[in-house]
Amino acid sequence: MILHRIFGISTSNVKNKTTLISAAILLLPFIVFAWLLPGSPATIGNDYPIFTIRFQMEYYYSIVNGTFPLFIPGFWFGQTSAALSLAQIYHPVAWLTYLMPGYWEKDALLIYSMMKLISIGIANLVLYFFFIRMGLVKFLAFICSFVVIYNLRMLDLFRYGASLETYTGFILLVVSLEYLYRDTKRYSRRLFVIGSTYLVIVSGHPQMTYYALLGAGVFLLLLPVLLSNRKAHNPEPYKYIFLGLLLIFTGVLLSSIFIFPFYFEYLQNNTSRAQNPYTWTLGFASTPVDILNSFTVPFRANVHGAFGASSLFLVGIISAFLSKRFLTRISTISIVLVVIALLIVMAGDYGFLHKFLWNYFPLYSSFRIPARISLLVPFYIILLYALFLKYLLKNSTGNSILSIHIAITILFVFLSLVSIYYIPLTSQYASE
Repeated sequence: MILHRIFGISTSNVKNKTTLISAAILLLPFIVFAWLLPGSPATIGNDYPIFTIRFQMEYYYSIVNGTFPLFIPGFWFGQTSAALSLAQIYHPVAWLTYLMPGYWEKDALLIYSMMKLISIGIANLVLYFFFIRMGLVKFLAFICSFVVIYNLRMLDLFRYGASLETYTGFILLVVSLEYLYRDTKRYSRRLFVIGSTYLVIVSGHPQMTYYALLGAGVFLLLLPVLLSNRKAHNPEPYKYIFLGLLLIFTGVLLSSIFIFPFYFEYLQNNTSRAQNPYTWTLGFASTPVDILNSFTVPFRANVHGAFGASSLFLVGIISAFLSKRFLTRISTISIVLVVIALLIVMAGDYGFLHKFLWNYFPLYSSFRIPARISLLVPFYIILLYALFLKYLLKNSTGNSILSIHIAITILFVFLSLVSIYYIPLTSQYASE
C-alpha cells in the first residue's frame, strides 16, 4: 500500500488520465530528440544520412515515374535492387515518409526522422501497457519502458537507419505475443502478432531482423512460464506456442515479397557475406571489458554492442540474486539464463556460444559483429527487473525496497569507479 501511494496515480477519472499518459509517452521522443526537430542544424550522424534515405529515394524515384528498379549499377559494383534492403520500401515508415509534402524538396531526411520518432513513441506506449499488465504500478511501468526504449543500443540502431524499425518492431512483436496469451481467441490480437512480424522482417536490416525473431521466439517459449501464476484462465502451453508460431509464420509469408528477392537474388551470390571464415564474423567484436562497461561506464564500451545508459541494467542483473525465493522461481531462472547466453554470444570467441551459433544456426555465418545481438539485452534485463519489482510489491514493505535499492546504488557506484580507474580501455579506443 505504501508503494501504491507513492508511485500510483489516483484514478478519479481513469480514462482521461490514461489518455494524458499515453499522449505524454507519444510526445516524449520529440522532447528527448528535440535536436532533430525542424529548424535544428543537427541530425544523426555516421551511416544515417548516407544509406537508408538514398536507397529509399532511388526506389521511389523509379516508382513515381512508373517503373521498378531491378538493377542498381552504382551500389557495390552493381547489384540487384534487392540488395538495397535498407530502403525499407515495404515498411509503412518509408511509405509515409515518401508521401509527405517536401520529400522531393530537400526535406526527405527530416521527414524520415520525424516518422522514426513517432515509431519510437508507439513502441514506448505499448511497452508501458505491457509492464502495467505484468503487475507494475504506473510510475514503475513508465520507468521500465523508458529504459528499454531510450538507451545506447537504440541510439546505435538509430544511426543505421533501418535497424531502428527492427528494434521497435521487436518490441511490438513481444508485446503482441504477451497480449495474445491473455486471450488467444480474439482475432485482433492474432492480427497484432502477424502485423508485428511483418514489420520486423521488412524493416530492412536482415541481421537485426534475425536477432529480433530469435528473441521473440525465445519469449514465446517463456511466456507460459512467466504468466503461469495469474488467476485468469491460461491457455494450454503447447497450443499457445503452436498458435504463436503459426501466426509468426503467417507474418513471414506476408513479407515474402521482401524475403525471396533478398535471399535468392542477393544473399546467395554476395561474396562479401557468403562462405566467409569464422574470423570474418568477429569483426568489430566486443570484449568482456566492453560488456562490463555497458553496465557501469557505457560510453567506454564498444559502440557496436553498448546497451547501457541506465544503472537499472545493473540493478536488473543483481536483483535476481537478492532473494533466494525469487531466484529459485522457474521464470527467474529462465530469464537469467537467456541474459547470460546473450552476454556470452556478445563476447564472440571469448565464449563458446557464438561459435556454436555460427556452426549450427542457418544464415548465422553471414553475420559479423557478435555484439549486435545486444539488441535483445535491454528488454530481457528490464523484464527481469520488472518481475523483481512485482515480487517486491507483493512480498515487501516500502522500507525494505528502499534499503535494497540503496545497497544496489552503492554497488553500482563502486563498480563504476573500478571501471573508470582500474579497467583499461579496449584496444579499439586506446589510441583515441
